[in-house]
Amino acid sequence: YDGPQLWSSEAMQAGRDEWIALSWPAAVEFARVDLIFNDDVDEDIINLHHHRTPFDIVPELVRDYLLEARIDGDWQEIERVRDNRHRHRVHTFERPIAADAVRVRIEATNGAERANVVAVRVFADERPGG
Repeated sequence: YDGPQLWSSEAMQAGRDEWIALSWPAAVEFARVDLIFNDDVDEDIINLHHHRTPFDIVPELVRDYLLEARIDGDWQEIERVRDNRHRHRVHTFERPIAADAVRVRIEATNGAERANVVAVRVFADERPGG
């Protein structure tokens, strides 16, 4: 009843990424980052032969993004995703990454004017809660 519990960007503009970041006072090691995007769970999606939505992919869903870590003061790309169609994305890494910040840079949505991120979760190991 308090309204949406998510981060929302400014209006997307060509050539300018929108981003959200988590930071810590000192470097932490992590092996997994979970992202939850807005897929407009209130949308009435029936898509039966007698009723179709005007879109194939929910416009609010983030389409293209980069996941970055700030390592020794420099942002480094650790994952790049194009043509995302999922609400929940799990990124696991072979070896733990030591960084003092994690950033999600959103380059495009599937049509919405603003980018929305419901959650960014960082785990010490690949298991949830690790």
